[in-house]
Amino acid sequence: MTRVLCIAAHPDDEVLGVGGTLLRHKALGHEVAVYIAQKCGRPDAVSDDEMLEAKGRMGLDYYLGWADGSLMVDEVVELLRPDVVYTHSGADLHEDHRALLDRVLVACRPQSGVRGLYAFETPSATDWSGRDFTPRLFVDITETVEGKEHAMEAYASELRELPHPRNIDSLYHRGLYWGQRAGVEYAEAFEVIRECW
Repeated sequence: MTRVLCIAAHPDDEVLGVGGTLLRHKALGHEVAVYIAQKCGRPDAVSDDEMLEAKGRMGLDYYLGWADGSLMVDEVVELLRPDVVYTHSGADLHEDHRALLDRVLVACRPQSGVRGLYAFETPSATDWSGRDFTPRLFVDITETVEGKEHAMEAYASELRELPHPRNIDSLYHRGLYWGQRAGVEYAEAFEVIRECW
């Protein structure tokens, strides 16, 4: 069985960046886990109830490490032994995202057993940085984009009005844009850090 792990800095990053792909993996019978490294320190940050609701809506196998800092990235990789890992892009504006990427790169060295290591975009972190996000992998999420929307709606405190990119309309527009690049209706895009078959 393929084991998939998403390592995200904050709750909602996992849905925004890779939600449709995680649901696609789940539909294919893969074991899917999400590790949330920390809770954002803002006073209006995501609540525990929102994260638990999103977790329930995603229906994934595990959510780990939520906001307590008790697990380190290398421990999570050692514990779950994933075949595929998704994490933040180095093009992100948010320093927590870039710092987490560095920890993921160390934990997912070639001898870790990780065959595929991919970086996702995070709306308002990747697209506002002035750095290039250069995806080379596109995943067709046409069948799972509604599930991604349903999970994102659980994060009500993080949703914003247009033209801010963190809203349901933008979620669909972004999916359509990447879908056009890939020749499907809706897609999510990923930078390929390492892939070995």
